[in-house]
Amino acid sequence: KELKNNEYQTKITFGKDFYNSKDACLKIGFDEYVEIENTVENNNEGMISDEYLINLTIEALENKKKGEKLFYMVETIQNHIPYTIDKYKNYDIEIKESELDEVNNNTLLSYAQGIYESDKQLGRLYDYIKRYEEPTILIFLGDHLPYLYNEKGENVIDKLEYFNSQNELENTFRKYNTQGLILSNYEVEYEETA
Repeated sequence: KELKNNEYQTKITFGKDFYNSKDACLKIGFDEYVEIENTVENNNEGMISDEYLINLTIEALENKKKGEKLFYMVETIQNHIPYTIDKYKNYDIEIKESELDEVNNNTLLSYAQGIYESDKQLGRLYDYIKRYEEPTILIFLGDHLPYLYNEKGENVIDKLEYFNSQNELENTFRKYNTQGLILSNYEVEYEETA
């Protein structure tokens, strides 16, 4: 409603329609909902690739009328479970040292490769909007923490010191808080809150 009050066109592109999101998004007033069909051309190891979805985002900005206000939400799906070592054919990263066994390391490596690939695509989109002429804000966030269960059914998070320190409040924060990143192609003023 607030976007409509400010004359924004609203479009949402999903890599997969989880939880009847199409009906929900259209009922709350979004103009357009696009569900991408998984094809050989847009696929990365079984999921719709982040690269493909970033290409669609850039295309939407390029095809937008000058001065038209656009809210464009894209849900990526490439770095979704399962996190098994055979998820990717090639790995750009490696684990150099670990106290975990091979099964747990494989789960973490698969997840980390997905983060690495998402980060590359986010960087590509940010490089694009830095050259884009209209003021643009990019918000990148996760809707939940990863489901890091290994092939034995064990939760790898339970084995990581980062999530299991002596401080229970900090552990809870780390286990259930998702961070966000806000980037823009212009100077944004904001107030920090405690």
